[in-house]
Amino acid sequence: MNFKGKTVLVTGSSRSLGRQIIYDFASCGANVVINYNNSLDEALLLEKELKDKFNSKTLVVKCDVSNEEEVILMVDKCILEFGKIDILVNNASICRDSLFDEKSYSDFSDVLGVNLIGTYLVSKYVGKHMLLKSYGKII
Repeated sequence: MNFKGKTVLVTGSSRSLGRQIIYDFASCGANVVINYNNSLDEALLLEKELKDKFNSKTLVVKCDVSNEEEVILMVDKCILEFGKIDILVNNASICRDSLFDEKSYSDFSDVLGVNLIGTYLVSKYVGKHMLLKSYGKII
């Protein structure tokens, strides 16, 4: 597929599955936004690799997707840099494995914050830009 001229934001894209998703979009010509929360080194290595291999236009943005202010700033940076976001892939997630009766409220709250609230927040603020332009895909 050809994604030349399209801008793609993948949350949690500095490592693991998110890294592969952003890599695949870049290999198809997309401008890519690499989002990380704790993995700056991995994000910068990925950015270098994408620029070297595909001459990709990239933006690396730190954002805790469970934090509304950080999400707003991330989306604003994306729009400022590329003028639009065509595709959003909500990939960021965390897992705090433990037995049900041993799971703390804090751990459960953190998982819900990233996996559920984060997906809502990023979709909400990216979606506002997509609605204004009548385009876009949210995954």
